[in-house]
Amino acid sequence: IALVIVISVIIFLWARTWISEEIDKFGEPIDKICERVDFDVQLVSGNIQIVNRGNVPINSFDVKKIFENKDSETRNYAWRIDTGKTLSEVFAVESNVGKLKLFPAVLGKVQDSKIKSYTCIDNGKTINT
Repeated sequence: IALVIVISVIIFLWARTWISEEIDKFGEPIDKICERVDFDVQLVSGNIQIVNRGNVPINSFDVKKIFENKDSETRNYAWRIDTGKTLSEVFAVESNVGKLKLFPAVLGKVQDSKIKSYTCIDNGKTINT
């Protein structure tokens, strides 16, 4: 009996890593909401300018700096942009950065009504620096 319990716990813990939380926004799965995220981004004189052209508020951005030697680093910026709004922030880019990739993140609810951020990986934009 103990062996069956141990095997059951191992299988449960292993299977839990394969099952993701269902995140919803406006009663739809969050990945469907990500398809409606639309923004433009550009670097202008040391400022990053982002325009939210979609109908979904963007809560933050994951910005991936890709260096000329192909290394990269990613950092989250709490840049909230409501629909139809523009954001302009000072953004220093090191001289050895070749590209920036911006991935928007939106907020949704998990089943226990907690708010959770979800990064829309398929909706990123790239800027050559």
